[in-house]
Amino acid sequence: MAAQASAEDAKLDGWVPSLDHATFVDWNRVYEPSEDTFLLLDALFADRAALRASRAIVEIGPGSGVVATYLAKLTRNSVLAVDINEAACALTMRT
Repeated sequence: MAAQASAEDAKLDGWVPSLDHATFVDWNRVYEPSEDTFLLLDALFADRAALRASRAIVEIGPGSGVVATYLAKLTRNSVLAVDINEAACALTMRT
């Protein structure tokens, strides 16, 4: 059973990192968040207690950086995001 959301957690339920800084050039080189991204954010929110107990969080292939940024904010922990796509790494750092 998922943990009850605190007031702080409730602010993150449905929150998505802004991508207003991304350009058309970025989207030609990097995976743009889609339905699967938002389903994953919902699942991560539901499992936040277990994620917060993690000692290390790594995302392989962060694309836009939405998931890595969400995880960092949700867990209040550092997240290592690695990708072979330099454009994805650059966009992740900006997100």
